[in-house]
Amino acid sequence: MNGGGRERRWRVGIDNYGLCPLDLSPLGTLEWAAAHGADGVAFSGLTAAWHERTDAAALADLRAFAAGHGLYLEWGGAQHIPRDMTTWARRDLFAVNSRAAQEAAALGTRVVRSCSGGLMRWDAANPPTDDLLRDTAEALTAQRAMLSDQGVVLASVPPAIAGAGDATGRQLARRAADQRAGLPVLSVLVRHPRIDQLERAAQAVRPR
Repeated sequence: MNGGGRERRWRVGIDNYGLCPLDLSPLGTLEWAAAHGADGVAFSGLTAAWHERTDAAALADLRAFAAGHGLYLEWGGAQHIPRDMTTWARRDLFAVNSRAAQEAAALGTRVVRSCSGGLMRWDAANPPTDDLLRDTAEALTAQRAMLSDQGVVLASVPPAIAGAGDATGRQLARRAADQRAGLPVLSVLVRHPRIDQLERAAQAVRPR
């Protein structure tokens, strides 16, 4: 129960990543979610083949199906570490994130999810955590206007380097603040979150 005496119902859905072995289309994923009682789908990303086939008409079908079945949508495909995750060469993510933001806007969802791959990077020869955090904050700062124009929030999983864990999320937020970014960006702490952490995160991004 909350302070107003009404019980809060958390909407529980699925991440499409777990259904990858089924090779479902985005619409097929929504149909699977509806058939199995899920409240929505968070699309971490699509395979290259399905992404190529996801045009404006497909996005319109997704939006209509979700609305008709009362499902929430979170869209993926964005990235936040401006590096090649194998060679560590620098990459420009603007075009990738611009497309993801436009797709999210077409779906009517405010959240576009970002994942740059590589859950843990233990090799000491790789760039230091602080370098990747700086690069990430700089790259996202440069995308502020584009994200704002599309009316979306980029939800990034903070880079987890050598077991740094949730500390990297706080460091990334400080980096963005230091650059006076004012970003429409939410750094999501996903490692064993407590309910109070989730509530604070939801409160932080709720429109005022």
